[in-house]
Amino acid sequence: MKKLLSMIGVLSFGVTSISPIINFVESNSKVIIDEFNSDIYMKNNSEYATMDLNDVELETTSINVSKHSDKLEDEEAMLSLILQELTLVNKKNKILPQIIKSTKKNYDDWFVVLPQFPKNEGEKVVDDLWMMYMGDDNAFEGYLIVEDLEFTYESKVQKPHLSTVIKNSDIGKVQKLNEDAIVEAVVSINGHEIDKEDFYVESLSYEKAVLRASANSKYQGSVMITFNDVFANIGDIETDPARTDAYNSEQTSQKTAATIIDIDLGKTEFLKSYSYMDYTLTTNYYAQGMGRFDYVVDKDHPTVDKTAETYKDKSHYKPRYQRINLNENTSISTFDLLYKNVNQERAYGTLTVNWLNDFKLEIRATVNTYSWSTAWNAQWARAEARMGVSNIKFS
Repeated sequence: MKKLLSMIGVLSFGVTSISPIINFVESNSKVIIDEFNSDIYMKNNSEYATMDLNDVELETTSINVSKHSDKLEDEEAMLSLILQELTLVNKKNKILPQIIKSTKKNYDDWFVVLPQFPKNEGEKVVDDLWMMYMGDDNAFEGYLIVEDLEFTYESKVQKPHLSTVIKNSDIGKVQKLNEDAIVEAVVSINGHEIDKEDFYVESLSYEKAVLRASANSKYQGSVMITFNDVFANIGDIETDPARTDAYNSEQTSQKTAATIIDIDLGKTEFLKSYSYMDYTLTTNYYAQGMGRFDYVVDKDHPTVDKTAETYKDKSHYKPRYQRINLNENTSISTFDLLYKNVNQERAYGTLTVNWLNDFKLEIRATVNTYSWSTAWNAQWARAEARMGVSNIKFS
């Protein structure tokens, strides 16, 4: 519609005497011009029958303009190219050859609105062609619209593959797992032989990235990039000692330590690659009525000699390895030492793994102590605990 209005605007300025009645009727997204002023168009008793452009229905086509890049601004040449290409898919149409013949004979007899053309490698444009005959011989009437013509710009020159310039496909350690960090690392490790504009990150996971040559690149194809496990060096966690000393009183103490891990690609993508957390748990705890205990457990050494001892006035749940499920928030008891007699003493620990949000995962170790004694007993109650989590691995 906009193109047709522009067309009418040009006509109205180019003709000295215009007083037509022009009715626009929208039907199936097409506009029909019912009547024009005789200075623009006039039926008469011509020697030849007038061909109605409104009746011309053409199959659309796809045209590669890369070989004609020097003629993209030459309207007459580009119209000729389009019409010739249309003949290949509209061989039975009898009016199209007459249109071509007329445009070659006198291009100025036609008012033409050309489509837009792509000008960069790999670019594609879909647009329409509009034509109206302005000649005095009334050879044609109405107007021609060819919709949805596809134009591509694809050079036949074979570009080198992206792998010829990205020769080092293992980029080692990356500080952050995002597209910018991957691009920077690839350019750096390949000696700056490739420009950032030559490729982009098509896909990215915790195991690999796929790079693809950009539309305007000097290269073609794609390359798979690998890198070190971004969670290979998660820092250790160790609490300070929690300690309580009570005489004729009740005392408590808690110490905690945590690490927060950035999940750059988000929880959903993370859980496609990782489901569990393994670790080494180190514990050291003490109750005056039972003594000091020092244990280390991990996946290969999941238990100590006796995991639980319970008596009338005391109990001892020793450390036992438990694999952490990363799909949910998890909290496990790591040890619990309790002494109950005249005095009371307790030392215990917990390990929690919590999703703070879709991009933050917290691993926290916590130890607690409790001591209580009475004055008449004339004895101190003491408890102490500390805990460490190391060798944290996701799998």
